[in-house]
Amino acid sequence: MEIKHLLTQRFLQNKELQKEYNSLKTYEEKLEFVYNILKQTQEKTLEFKQNDYFTNTSIDDLEEALKKVPNLDDFSFLNFVNDKVIKPINTDIAHVRLDIKTSKIAKDELNDSNEKTSENLVKKETTRSENVENKEKNITYKKADDKTLIIKIKSFKGKYLQDDQKTIEEIKNLEKTGNLSNVIFDIRGNDGGTDEYASLFSTFANKDVIEYSSFKNTISGNIENFKNTIVKKGTDKEYNKYLLVDKNCYSTADAFARNFKKNNFATLVGETTKGEGFGLTPFKCELASFDNAIKGDKKLENVTINFPIECPVDEKGQEDFSEFYTEPNIKCNSKEALEVTLNHIKNRVSEKNNAEFQM
Repeated sequence: MEIKHLLTQRFLQNKELQKEYNSLKTYEEKLEFVYNILKQTQEKTLEFKQNDYFTNTSIDDLEEALKKVPNLDDFSFLNFVNDKVIKPINTDIAHVRLDIKTSKIAKDELNDSNEKTSENLVKKETTRSENVENKEKNITYKKADDKTLIIKIKSFKGKYLQDDQKTIEEIKNLEKTGNLSNVIFDIRGNDGGTDEYASLFSTFANKDVIEYSSFKNTISGNIENFKNTIVKKGTDKEYNKYLLVDKNCYSTADAFARNFKKNNFATLVGETTKGEGFGLTPFKCELASFDNAIKGDKKLENVTINFPIECPVDEKGQEDFSEFYTEPNIKCNSKEALEVTLNHIKNRVSEKNNAEFQM
């Protein structure tokens, strides 16, 4: 199936779920909705992770606990859901989380606003559009020698993308004018974000990187297949490419790692990833919206639950978590991954020189 068509289907599915949630009147009904949708979509993954949350926690127990919450309102309900439902799952499935959208407000608006807020919910949250100021660069690069370029990408999050474009253009110019043979992409510690960073990898790609994926849609129960070009060819020159990974790489970072390995695009060096790089963009369901909730210079706008709906399957359509994580080609302590890679390049050059000498 074309990925655009699949994404359209997903949008409509997500819209129907939101409509169903919006029709609910009581906190008990909303709690039951959140519990049941997470059980339906996450139970198999949790079983694989040996997390027995749904075995040990029933909706009846949660509803009884909810009744004991004093002065129940939207804030206390959201904190209850976060503490009793989201956090126990989030320990093993990072994509299951509450997304909290805030925006900066003017001083006069702050003075006129009520101080109703929630200490637990509004802590470190920022909007995607908030400028990234006074921080180190997200993408940095340096030459290890005349032939080897090292590119460090701390995050693939969209909020950095605009600021990173200048650095990406600098790297593209370096590829055109430099005499490079080896490129090391360092994504250790990268917890994912958007696949729009594929343009950086395209700079050194002499062929397309194509993802073939099959999974079970846990909402519809259907097996879905798609083909997607995640990195497009950007050069005719062939480079020796390496990707440094560790146990903190997940989501988009894991997806790049897995598909780079499958397509023989790059040699993976380091530790097994954290996984969660399969499937498409997670679903979102807005649990509450706010008009007048203030903390500091931030206005709380809405709180959304974020959750994936895919379960990986094998060629027969049976649940299969064997590729939940990505194993590197060269396994080593992640702290030593760069040194191991540079030695690998050095040995490769020596072997090539010896072969040429013998000829």
